[in-house]
Amino acid sequence: GLATTVPFGNSTPGHPVGRAIRLDSGLLLGGTDERVSAGLNPQRQSSGGVWTLDPASTPPAMQDYPLPDADVQRYGNSVYASAKERPLAFTKTSGGEVWAVATYNTFNAHRPIIEGNDYSGDVAGLLAFDPQTGAPTGELHFFGDTGTWLRGTFSASLSARGNILTFVSPALFVDDSTRETGDRVWVVDLDSRDGTGTPASNFALLSPDGGAVGDAWRAPFAPTLHTSSGDFYVMTLAAGMATDELRIHRMQVGASVATAPTLTTVVTGQTDLPGTALFEASDGLLYYGTQTGRLMRFDPSGPAVTEVADLTVSGMTSDVRGFLSEGQPGVIMGIVADSSVEQSAVIRRAFAWTIATQGLTTVDVTEDVSDQDPFPGVTTLE
Repeated sequence: GLATTVPFGNSTPGHPVGRAIRLDSGLLLGGTDERVSAGLNPQRQSSGGVWTLDPASTPPAMQDYPLPDADVQRYGNSVYASAKERPLAFTKTSGGEVWAVATYNTFNAHRPIIEGNDYSGDVAGLLAFDPQTGAPTGELHFFGDTGTWLRGTFSASLSARGNILTFVSPALFVDDSTRETGDRVWVVDLDSRDGTGTPASNFALLSPDGGAVGDAWRAPFAPTLHTSSGDFYVMTLAAGMATDELRIHRMQVGASVATAPTLTTVVTGQTDLPGTALFEASDGLLYYGTQTGRLMRFDPSGPAVTEVADLTVSGMTSDVRGFLSEGQPGVIMGIVADSSVEQSAVIRRAFAWTIATQGLTTVDVTEDVSDQDPFPGVTTLE
């Protein structure tokens, strides 16, 4: 088919990263590490942000936007929250709203940042975007504890069921009364808000010290909705094992998030660790890629995990990374990186695996996909 390449040079947003989303207006919305309009940034503005692309215009028109900052109250203190990293993925609610999560720095804006004791650490920011233009609306909510350190890829996925959002706020420690370490799996109800407009929320704590599902403590990606059952499924890595172990859990969210989500472990003992989030395909099953170059299928009704495709190449170490998509009904697509002894991700390939025939095709996209993108994949124009 016809392929259109849009150069991200010095007149358009640079370093696009993560999974873009198609807006109702036809525009694409994605994250970027370098905004053209950032220029020589003032101290309180990040160079990262989001970009939009109109694929119907000639040449394709592009625009970029900064992420909103905020002065907020956290635990009785006034702090300034500034976007540290761009979103890596977006989701739509049933009401058509567009949301993403990003890492925010919090600090005392009235004193020099070089005074390390004024720095309060990272916090997860939930942001809204205009569903037509892609511009940030300015609505911004914070989750988790300031003082925690967030992995940069925590914003790589989030899911929606109706107007309930779910995402993960991972940290090296969780600053609460129990001092438990682990990750928090959040649920946010956009239809239920307090007098300040803040949406109702709750979370399940994953912790090796006795969290929601025993010693399963780290969720590398957000839960994924299984449409037919209405349940979410989330992958975790287990602590204290002889080798890393992947587990899959069913997460049930009630009609109200006043009750914390419940997690039930349905798959254990998987040592082929995930490189992508779970993806629900048109056959109603969930798929994910692994760090060893395999495409796996998870059937919740089993529940069972099955390898469906081997994407490795001889003489290289291969890993499927980022996100999966369905280029057309029944065709799973993604990115696999091949590393040599001397160089990581020296070759990047796009793959397409057909569910009905189990046929596999790959194409070299090394020149088109950066090895610096922490969440690569194939975004289709519907």
